[in-house]
Amino acid sequence: MPRRLITSYKKYIDNLGGPALPPGSTNEAIRHFVDERDDAFNEMMFEIGRHLGFALDKRELAKYSYAPQAWGNIEAEQNGLRQLALELLQGKRPMPITPLQRGPSANKFPPPPSASR
Repeated sequence: MPRRLITSYKKYIDNLGGPALPPGSTNEAIRHFVDERDDAFNEMMFEIGRHLGFALDKRELAKYSYAPQAWGNIEAEQNGLRQLALELLQGKRPMPITPLQRGPSANKFPPPPSASR
């Protein structure tokens, strides 16, 4: 396998396996992190294409690459839930408990007979 392909693969894997952004990172830090990951991915795809005999343009790879928005949404939700769970388990966040009281109309059974006659 060509050396450039292996190098681009290792760079992408290193990026994926690197440290995650800390909670509360600025938008600029997040954008830089994502751009580095995307650049490493596009470089790897370019080298794979070259190895397979395809004439790919790096700008087109970047322009037409795609990841569903839902993946980002799900990841953000999961990170938020993990953070809340950690805070709860570490005693940094209280767990509010509210008693549930339903009115008689919400009960599918009739009310019990009254004791007074």
